[in-house]
Amino acid sequence: MAGLDRQIRLLGAYGSLTYPFACIPFLFFYFSDYGLDLVQYMWLIAWYYWAMVIMEIPTGIFADRFGRKSSMVAGSLILAAGFFTIWGGDTFAVFCTGEALFGIGHSLLSGAPTAMLFDSLKEHGVSDRFLVVESRIHAKRIFGTGGSFLLGGVMAYFLGVESTILFTGILCLAGATVASFLHENPRERGDSPPLLRAAISDLRSGPLVWVLVYFVLLFGLLRFAFHTYQPYFNETVLDTSHPARNWLILGVLFAALNLFAAPFSRLSPALTRRFRYRTIFAWLPVPLCAAFLAGSFLPNWIGIFLFFIHQIPFALHWSLIQEFVNQRVTSVARATALSIVSFAGRLSFAIWIPIVGAYEKTEGTPETYWLIGIVGLVLTAAWCTPFLGGRLLRREEPTSPTP
Repeated sequence: MAGLDRQIRLLGAYGSLTYPFACIPFLFFYFSDYGLDLVQYMWLIAWYYWAMVIMEIPTGIFADRFGRKSSMVAGSLILAAGFFTIWGGDTFAVFCTGEALFGIGHSLLSGAPTAMLFDSLKEHGVSDRFLVVESRIHAKRIFGTGGSFLLGGVMAYFLGVESTILFTGILCLAGATVASFLHENPRERGDSPPLLRAAISDLRSGPLVWVLVYFVLLFGLLRFAFHTYQPYFNETVLDTSHPARNWLILGVLFAALNLFAAPFSRLSPALTRRFRYRTIFAWLPVPLCAAFLAGSFLPNWIGIFLFFIHQIPFALHWSLIQEFVNQRVTSVARATALSIVSFAGRLSFAIWIPIVGAYEKTEGTPETYWLIGIVGLVLTAAWCTPFLGGRLLRREEPTSPTP
């Protein structure tokens, strides 16, 4: 088991450097300095998601055919290229190019790390430990991102926002270096069409149809929350007369949100031992929607505290959904199937986020939060009814992971 222990340690180290996005808290303001308004910012976000949508399934096939290690190294390198492009750019077109590179790099990472972990555990006969190990690695991902936010705030305060963009690219290069030391699992090989057919065949089962559509809903709520933090903070806590101090405030706030989330990721195995998956999934969107509704009419400073509620489903959802899917798909098409699930969530979000961005510009953030909260609750209730969700989730669930 020494080889497995080394693999898990490396995956944990890579997790800390998977999304070391030190500059993310400041990009909205960086783009604003170059004349982009809220609608253009939302279009940049949509450009990122459309790049992911286009590349999501091809990169999943790439990971299954040429290796999850290769996918992880390439993903981190392309993310680094995206940040270097943004760092050197000054026009909307260049920023779109950088966002597209983000999307491609992120798509290479959407299924490969968890597919590698599951197959590493399976190779040693302990795949039932996936949720326990993945929840710990996911906590490291969140800690790594939160720590980079804090570092970014300090760097932006002393050196300016541009330094955080360059620093983020360098951290992504460090992630690629760590990934290069991972062990590639032996597995079945196949050509692209069989891989895609195998993944689609797996995903046609009732529980996976349910979780795929459910992920579309939950992903949209989580991503909308994240991408509106910066405009919300701009209206509530930032002071235009002290830009450097604002960067430090933003770095601390974003770091605090992530560091608050990280311990909740470790609760996933305990929840699955106590509750059924369908019960856990049904409740995850509720605090998100409740926070949106409360934030639409409560004082702004209370709205900031509500953002911490968002971090609970954010911390829990990834490991739970990855476990749910991994237990039900074949090894040969594992990364492809995970990419299809991710593809569905990102496709939906890429379609509606520019529309919501335009609505938010005209109606305001509180009204938009109210709308998203109501729609989210209605869709959650509809999809979790016995008539819809119950019929698809009738099959036996995987056994709970051992601690």
